[in-house]
Amino acid sequence: MTRSPARTPWTAVSLGVIGAAHLALTVHKYRDQVHEIVREGVLDRVERTSDGTTVGARPEAFWFATCGIATLALAGLTGAAERSPAGPPRALAPMLAGLATWGVALMPRSGFWSFYGAAALAHRARR
Repeated sequence: MTRSPARTPWTAVSLGVIGAAHLALTVHKYRDQVHEIVREGVLDRVERTSDGTTVGARPEAFWFATCGIATLALAGLTGAAERSPAGPPRALAPMLAGLATWGVALMPRSGFWSFYGAAALAHRARR
């Protein structure tokens, strides 16, 4: 099926919002850990401190930010696919639903629920 290049890439927009929110929440939720990592010079400071003390929630902050960055990258790729004449790949909607299911099963009180919305938009974009 051929797609109009002028269509708004709503799946990409939703993923961009999720990724941006993740990065914003990283700065808010892990403010102290982010400041510590930056203050100590960034390089090799997630699992080690400059003085050898415990790293606390630094790995959690790192992975939270990394997931935001990865979701923004996925948003960019998805947007390009949605704007292409072929539209997004068929596997996108089930992949996003699978990610949501995995996350919700392990962390029901989390933002993983938002990936169901992105999956629904991806499914709709294929129609």
